[in-house]
Amino acid sequence: MITITDQSGNSAVFSQTGDLIGWNINGIAWQLPKPTPGWSLISEIEDCVHHIKPALSSGHIVTATPSGIDVSFCNFGDSDYMADLTVTVQWRMDQGVLQGNILIAGKNIRTITAIVLPDIDMAYGDAAATSIIVPREFGVVIHGAAELLSSGDDKNNPLAFTYPLGHMMQCFGWTEKDKGLYTDCRDEQGYIKTWQFAHTEEGLISLKILHHMPVADADMAQYQLPYKVSLGSFNGSWYDMSQIYRRWAITTKWASRSSAQRAKGMFDNIACWVWNRGRIAEVVDPVIELRKRIGLPIALDWYWWHKHAYDIGYPDYFPPREGEAFPEAIARLQQNQVYVQIYTNGVGYDMDGDLWQPDGPSCAIINKDGSMKSAVYNAFIKHRMAIVCGAAQRWHGICLKVADQAAALGIDALYIDLIAAQGGGWFCYSKEHGHAPGGGCYGVQGFRSLLEKVRAKHPQLLITSEATIECYQDLLDGCITCAASYERLKYQAEKYGGRGRLVPLFTAVYHGHFVGFGNYAMLDAIPPFDEKFPPEYRPDSSAEKDWVALYPDQFAFELARTVVYGSQPMVSNLKAEHFKDSRFSDDIDYLVTISREYHQNRKYLLWGRLLPPGTMETESLEIKFLQRFIYTAPGKETELARTYPAVLHSEWQADDGSCAVFMTNYARHAVNIAYTPPAGFRLTGVPVGDIYDGIYKTVLPPRSCRTLTLEPLNEVIKNL
Repeated sequence: MITITDQSGNSAVFSQTGDLIGWNINGIAWQLPKPTPGWSLISEIEDCVHHIKPALSSGHIVTATPSGIDVSFCNFGDSDYMADLTVTVQWRMDQGVLQGNILIAGKNIRTITAIVLPDIDMAYGDAAATSIIVPREFGVVIHGAAELLSSGDDKNNPLAFTYPLGHMMQCFGWTEKDKGLYTDCRDEQGYIKTWQFAHTEEGLISLKILHHMPVADADMAQYQLPYKVSLGSFNGSWYDMSQIYRRWAITTKWASRSSAQRAKGMFDNIACWVWNRGRIAEVVDPVIELRKRIGLPIALDWYWWHKHAYDIGYPDYFPPREGEAFPEAIARLQQNQVYVQIYTNGVGYDMDGDLWQPDGPSCAIINKDGSMKSAVYNAFIKHRMAIVCGAAQRWHGICLKVADQAAALGIDALYIDLIAAQGGGWFCYSKEHGHAPGGGCYGVQGFRSLLEKVRAKHPQLLITSEATIECYQDLLDGCITCAASYERLKYQAEKYGGRGRLVPLFTAVYHGHFVGFGNYAMLDAIPPFDEKFPPEYRPDSSAEKDWVALYPDQFAFELARTVVYGSQPMVSNLKAEHFKDSRFSDDIDYLVTISREYHQNRKYLLWGRLLPPGTMETESLEIKFLQRFIYTAPGKETELARTYPAVLHSEWQADDGSCAVFMTNYARHAVNIAYTPPAGFRLTGVPVGDIYDGIYKTVLPPRSCRTLTLEPLNEVIKNL
């Protein structure tokens, strides 16, 4: 056997022919069920897909040093088109992980559609105790992952996760009980890649990362993966996994804007957001009323201000529906300490709209078969929305014109939808966009270029998008985080067989280097209806149920989780009548309370680093969630019940080194708690009689918040 090590004593073990056997990192050993070359290739010849996997012991070690080895493979496979192929895999023990890279060379590289590295198996014993940690939205832990993968449900075996398409970071974890396998890609360019977990046989799960190749030209003689992949191990939870990735992630360009650089202006000033839609008469007054009740600046995210119905007509927004009255309304809001952001879409071009010709076809992503990639967003007006390629320069010009018109309204921030949620995540085979077809990073780099152009032309305008993906964070001032309403959004709650549970994984890595805001929390649970939608789809207001009575804890829970996870609080579809109806009084009071607490402690909750969680012992509540969205047809609402602690909490360290725990009781009654700080910390500034053997025991009033100081007990923790 051959062992490679780093300066900290972490090691990886290989056979004499370079097959990977296992590794031991930070004292945590991970043994593969059998030695493996650790890689494979996917090739396509005449529309036939081949998975080329080298045989065990088929490599030979070319070079070896104490910290790394290079292993060469050649003359494998029985097909003529692979006879000339040579593959060199480079393994290095570095930065507390085992890092790999791969170089392929030969005259038929053009047949390779994906490099697979790593390609390994993982053994498990207790299927119910396994989980996959997924960087989707905030982050999701799929519990009982081996049970799900082995259930016979083809939809969930394999589970595939593509970056940057709804998956916000390049790190994943596999755990059984407290022992975890860690993997990441250290790519700062935004190449498209896919993680796959599959059940292969009883007791075995395969892990593959597919690195999608551009379609090579005939002259390409070699291709090297343009970034490194990592394997490692950890004990503990999603938080422990996040800190491995964080060590690298905060050194990247997208983490280059620190909290000190961001901590000025709109985002630092506001106490909460209102996500309202429609006409001035419906939108403005309730926002101003909430601002008065909170007594601090707030922000409005204004949808449906544009001339077309929602989710059609893009990128044709002007003139606003209410003409010159619209900028006047913006000015009035600003005079009342309300910042204003308006909606635009950064990836959609209406194929059935008036402006599709002549520019639309040249902006769209082209599928491999020559068709245009599109989706229907509006379920009532079924226009096809082409998805644009970030590299399409004509689209850049169109978006810059929209930004010019938007900035002229006097707004504070421009929301450019979907760039961060899916921009750059699709293959494009266009011959007009200046990029090689197929895999690559042209989509991300194109959208980054677009954002840079908007920022350069309108430096006073803040820019936001949907979702928290890492590769745009240095160019975005904020991002909406609807995942805080995870259970309300049925398509999210049902993913992964309903086994997914939300965790603040992205927050644990990047908080302080990004700003998140929002949820989809509505006081009355009635989604808005655009006046430009067909009237036959308008819900009958007289048929609405007393949703507050049926789902009394949903709004407060979503609001609490938003803040606990480090995002700015938000209320959606706020109406003037909500302030006059006593059914909403408790929820509005809680919104005011948590917004003030957030604002007062934003050095932690907005700019701080998420610390390891302490332990909160308290009662559990079964919460009923109404699942209802804008396009949910009347009578098609569904319900989901889940059990959560009555008190949510999170721990933070500010830039000045001070630490605190934020806790909130969202329940409608007082709740007993017993809180133990994370290891290495103790509570200070609380009554001596409330501390018992280091445990804080007290009663939290209903719908209340509390922020308490934590004191680090050693210098290592102080200097985190």
